[in-house]
Amino acid sequence: MESQENKWEAVKQFYTEKFNIDPELVDLNSNYTILLMCASGASNKTISSFLDIPEHSIELILNEVFGFTGWFQDLDINPYKTYCKFYGDQDKCNEVFWSDSRTIALGTVFEMCKVMERIEKRLEDEWV
Repeated sequence: MESQENKWEAVKQFYTEKFNIDPELVDLNSNYTILLMCASGASNKTISSFLDIPEHSIELILNEVFGFTGWFQDLDINPYKTYCKFYGDQDKCNEVFWSDSRTIALGTVFEMCKVMERIEKRLEDEWV
């Protein structure tokens, strides 16, 4: 029986050969909902419950893409929506992040939003 990892590699190979899609982009597209939920302030527990995915798997994905393991509790704000609202203006974003939730690392939140923006741009530009 073929392993899940081998099946996934075959899927990525298919997209690469058929559509010339970067395998990394296939991974990002498959994890998009997890990434967007985290960037929107959902905790790992919420993401896990909503998508029926183990929290440990979510932590691995978030750490690989965002460089941190996610939120322990749902945030009171939607960081990515705020980031988009202010067109990535770090000072304006940090004012909102700081005033609404003093328990988050501002640099981590802002960097996560920048990564999410780059992912969305890549998917928009490069996905079939």
